[in-house]
Amino acid sequence: MNLPISWLKQFVNIKAGAQEIARKLTLSGSEAEKIVDNTQVLELDITPNRPDCFSIRGLAREVAALYGKKIKQIEVDVKESGTPASSAISVKIEDKRLCPKYCARVIQGVTVGESPLWLRNRLIQVNIRPINNIVDVTNYVMMELGHPLHAFDANLLNGDAIIVRKAKDKEKILALDEEKYSLDPSMLIIADSKKPVAIAGIMGSAESGVVDGTQNVILEAAVFDQVSIRKTSKALNLRSESSSRFEKGVDFEVVEEAIDRAAAMIFELAGGTVLRGIVSAGSGSAVRTESIKLHMRDVHRILGVNVSSAKVKSILLSLGFEVRGKDALLVRVPSWRAHDVKLSEDLIEEIGRMLDYNTLPKTLPFVELISPRMEPLHKLRRDLRHYLTGTGYSEILTYSFYNEQLLDLSGMAKSNHISLINPVNDEYPYLRTSLLPWMLDKLSQNSALLSRDVFQLFEIGKVFYRAERGNQGRLASNKEEPARGWPASGREKWQTSIGLIDVNATDEQLYRRLRGVVEAFVGIELSAEKQGKEYNLLLLKREIARIKIYPKATIQGMRFRSSAAVMLINLEELVKIQKKEKRTYTPIPYYPVIERDLGVIVPNMVQYIELKKAITSYNPLIKKLQLFDVYHGLGKGVSIALRLTFFSTDRTLESKEVDCIIEKLRASLEKKYKVTFR
Repeated sequence: MNLPISWLKQFVNIKAGAQEIARKLTLSGSEAEKIVDNTQVLELDITPNRPDCFSIRGLAREVAALYGKKIKQIEVDVKESGTPASSAISVKIEDKRLCPKYCARVIQGVTVGESPLWLRNRLIQVNIRPINNIVDVTNYVMMELGHPLHAFDANLLNGDAIIVRKAKDKEKILALDEEKYSLDPSMLIIADSKKPVAIAGIMGSAESGVVDGTQNVILEAAVFDQVSIRKTSKALNLRSESSSRFEKGVDFEVVEEAIDRAAAMIFELAGGTVLRGIVSAGSGSAVRTESIKLHMRDVHRILGVNVSSAKVKSILLSLGFEVRGKDALLVRVPSWRAHDVKLSEDLIEEIGRMLDYNTLPKTLPFVELISPRMEPLHKLRRDLRHYLTGTGYSEILTYSFYNEQLLDLSGMAKSNHISLINPVNDEYPYLRTSLLPWMLDKLSQNSALLSRDVFQLFEIGKVFYRAERGNQGRLASNKEEPARGWPASGREKWQTSIGLIDVNATDEQLYRRLRGVVEAFVGIELSAEKQGKEYNLLLLKREIARIKIYPKATIQGMRFRSSAAVMLINLEELVKIQKKEKRTYTPIPYYPVIERDLGVIVPNMVQYIELKKAITSYNPLIKKLQLFDVYHGLGKGVSIALRLTFFSTDRTLESKEVDCIIEKLRASLEKKYKVTFR
């Protein structure tokens, strides 16, 4: 926002120069002084929460408060004719939520031409290009009072009615920037009886704009919904001085003043006849000012300094607030601060900045130090990262986007992906729905370029879903049913991918190593469902992880030297299990432990979980059972290696006692499960 000092002094009677004013103003992140048309101009970076300061009068209020001055009021005298404006135009609002108020004035018989030099200079000082005397007046009033206006050529409108309505689907408008825009029903427009004549609050139509030869003018001043303007501006990628003010919030009580000010200036500069009265529709605004209770004890507590009630009142009054009371103040917010000041803390901020933060004493707050409670999902990610790096896996970080080639590996159709309108890189236009594609890509690159036999990689990151049903992230599967426990709605989820290549390992060994990773981390044995080369690991009928084996040369474009295995872990389900899990702790054994290894050949029909239960429940001295090797090449069964841990809580065990238990256990297993021992 540019602030010409000469323009400012029309509102505030001060003798200060630009540098002194800049030192006192605390509205901006940076100030720079320059000379434009022989006048000092301050360049101010106004923060978005202060829309009232996007005008000369708004900034003048700040300067007046800083110097203890009164702001001058603009005297507006509109010389009207006896003919009512309602005889020439009517206004209708179809959606009063998006347009609470709309005002119009009619000026007939104007002479459009170049603005006088003083007006053109003022606009140049605030970086606005002069166009003609009618348009220049609307821009001048916008910069002066902060309220956007627009002027239509009345002779180019169809009919005598102005209608504020939502656009029809695919309705078109040629805007003043000579670009044609396609509209949709979420967008608010100003229309005549046949077509749109302006995109409400953003830009007028080139087909109804004021040009040389225009004789009759309709002036518009209105209040539009902030959110609607912002969304429309973003959707059309169209920003203007008008939209930047409406989306931040305008002073709804200045509408009539702004349109009267513009009508009076047009009459003075372009002649013509101003028809009597303002034609308006709607009577209120979506924003209302309210009274806020302000306790002096809160002022002292937050600012850390004692400020008298009289001083607080003086500051707030100088800023335009209405104040009543003594210790508990009742503060009425002025209309131009309705978008910014809503809480007592906002009022205290006003008091602090006017006192000047640099003058406040330096004090330390007295607060109770409480250790932050880590969010469960964040803790899970941290613990899993430490665990995987500790077991030899290397972390990778990939893009949250991918291309169509990687998209095909995700197992989800293109229509279920979120396509970016303005991607960071045109080569990667889709948000990822799975970490699988990038993991396969990185395994392929490492396997092709490096001579190592083993690659162990992992990634923890977000994936993004749009589809509400269908195949939600299944590993390169053609099945369309949603996997149990996996995302089924349009949202983002946390996922972990773990990739493994070992040229000396079989497919079965790759699967078991990855399964062992997740089971060792959660401390629970999972059940598995096998579908070809895909394994679904479940707990309580919920899928926790999924493992897929990719034999060499099965994926086009991927260069594996041997089979590759990838496991996807659903962290959302895993954290639910950890929340329900009740941890129990046992003391470290006081007496020595004894370990024995047992080689067992188990028939194919015997499940390991059943065998494990039989062994651990056989004798109370068997405290732990660990499976550490599996061999499937026998045909008649599976050879497994078990490690049994024995200890007692009240004595030291002797080897012969453990040997006796082992012999009896072997006999029991041979009889019950027909196993043999190596």
